[in-house]
Amino acid sequence: MAAAYDDFSLTLFYKAPMVKLFIFPPCWGMPSPSPFCIKVEAYLKIAAISYEPIHITDPREGPKGKLPYIQTDEENEIGDSHLIFEYFESKQAVGLDAHLTALQKAICLVTKRMLDEHLAWVVIYSRWVPEKNFKIIRNTFFPDAAGPMKLIASKKVRKNMLQSLEHQGIGRHTEEEIYQLGKEDILALSQLLGEQTYFFGDKPSTLDVTAYAYLASIIHAPIESPLKRFVLDQSNLVSLCERIDAQYFKDS
Repeated sequence: MAAAYDDFSLTLFYKAPMVKLFIFPPCWGMPSPSPFCIKVEAYLKIAAISYEPIHITDPREGPKGKLPYIQTDEENEIGDSHLIFEYFESKQAVGLDAHLTALQKAICLVTKRMLDEHLAWVVIYSRWVPEKNFKIIRNTFFPDAAGPMKLIASKKVRKNMLQSLEHQGIGRHTEEEIYQLGKEDILALSQLLGEQTYFFGDKPSTLDVTAYAYLASIIHAPIESPLKRFVLDQSNLVSLCERIDAQYFKDS
């Protein structure tokens, strides 16, 4: 009984920061087209942290020149989704990973790194490289692309994406190889989840938040690819995405 009271006391007297969340605007029925933005918003929702979403389109406005970033009531600006997680995980009454063992936290970190530093590039490739998918991207984010300036802008962004893929290394592979690498990430994720409700039992962690962001970005975006077809074949991952959609994003 005392332990339960202590947990209640932490929640009762912890003053959650008033958070402003700066993200790309909603798109394709998702809170944002960016998995990095989605995962921070999902974290805030699951952790029951009050926040105000502020939609901007220029990532250069962020403290690190990218989105998302947050602004707290202490006027702190924190960029990068991982650092945002770290900020909230340091608050005892907030952290989604507080129930994890040291081993589970290590697995959580390694798997999130796989998603953020590897699968993310396969998702970028699927959106910006195949011509049919680039047309969807162009028409969505550059709706006036028939105009000379918009056409130039969309081509410039695409060129930057292709250069980033080349520098990272993913872009040096064939299309078949790239999608195979992405499928391996997805299969590992599916095997790790197994038949569990969440990756580490009945309570969501930052790994569930991160996995959800990528799954939603792949499943809900109108971008067809071998990666999307493979994800849709993993019923446990689809169920995880649907579960979080229904519980936390049903009004989005």
